[in-house]
Amino acid sequence: MMLIISAMMELAVRLRWDKESKTRRLIRSCISVKSGAET
Repeated sequence: MMLIISAMMELAVRLRWDKESKTRRLIRSCISVKSGAET
């Protein structure tokens, strides 16, 4: 039972991290586009 719970927790953490990394990448690409448009 504990194994299933820990596996679900690990999956949730991994999904959250994946979402955060994608968001950061999106923000970074938006910033690079803005700075590229300014020059």
